[in-house]
Amino acid sequence: MGHYSLILEKRYQEFCDVYREKGHLCKTDPGEYGDLQPGSQVRALLALGEYAEAAQVCREMMRQEAEESARRGYDARSSIWLIDLAIACMKQGCYAEAAQAIRGAPHTNYQPNRIQAPCLMYYMAVVMEDENLKRESIKVLNARFRTKAGTEPAFAPVRFLRDKIGEAQLLSETAKETNPKLYLRALVPAKFLIAVKRYEKGELEGCRQALKETCGLYEQDRIAVMPVEYFLAESWLVELNDNTDPSLPVS
Repeated sequence: MGHYSLILEKRYQEFCDVYREKGHLCKTDPGEYGDLQPGSQVRALLALGEYAEAAQVCREMMRQEAEESARRGYDARSSIWLIDLAIACMKQGCYAEAAQAIRGAPHTNYQPNRIQAPCLMYYMAVVMEDENLKRESIKVLNARFRTKAGTEPAFAPVRFLRDKIGEAQLLSETAKETNPKLYLRALVPAKFLIAVKRYEKGELEGCRQALKETCGLYEQDRIAVMPVEYFLAESWLVELNDNTDPSLPVS
C-alpha cells in the first residue's frame, strides 16, 4: 500500500517526514509517490497534535478549490477540507472558526459521504455546547432523513441522532454491510456516535466505553483508522480521561 501504510500503522511522524521531503512528487511520479496526498498529511498532523499546521493545509486546499471553481465555472468545493479544518480549529479551542467550517461542510458540491458532515456537526455542537450549531445540525439531519435514501441502512446514523432508532438498531443496520472492510469503516462512526449520544445524556462512563470500543476496532483491521471518527475517538478518550477527577476510578 506504499506510503499510506504508514498512516494505517500509526507511524504518523514518519509519514509527515516523507511528505515534507517527497510530497511535491505526488503528481509527477504517481507510481512511487501518488499516495502522498494532502488529506493523509492532515490526518497525520491531527494525530500528532499539530493542529495549527493541519488547519493551514486545509485553508490552502480550500483556496485551491476556490480557484478551481472560478476557472472551471462550477463548484469544486469538497466537504473534506471543511471537516478537517473544523476539527483542527476545535482542537485548538477556536470554536467560532470550527463552527463556521463545519456549517459549510454539508452544503459543498462534493461529499464522499453525505451523512458524515451533519453527524459531525451534531458531535461538535454537543462537545462545544453550541445550541445554535446543534439546531442547525438537526435541520440538516432532518433534511437527510427525508430523502429517498433516508430509510436505507447507510442512513442509520442520521436516524439514530434524531432518536428514531436506538443503539442496538443502529448496530444492527450497520451490520447489514456484507463487505468486511466496508462494514468496519461504517462501524467506526456508528460506535463513535453512540459515544456522542451517551455524552449528551451525561453518561460519561458509557461514553468512555463506547470510545474504547471504537478504538478497539483497530485490533480487528488497520482499516479502522481510515474514518476521521477513529481519530476523534482516540483524542476524545484521552481528553475525557485527562479531565477525570483523580479521586475517581476510571474504568
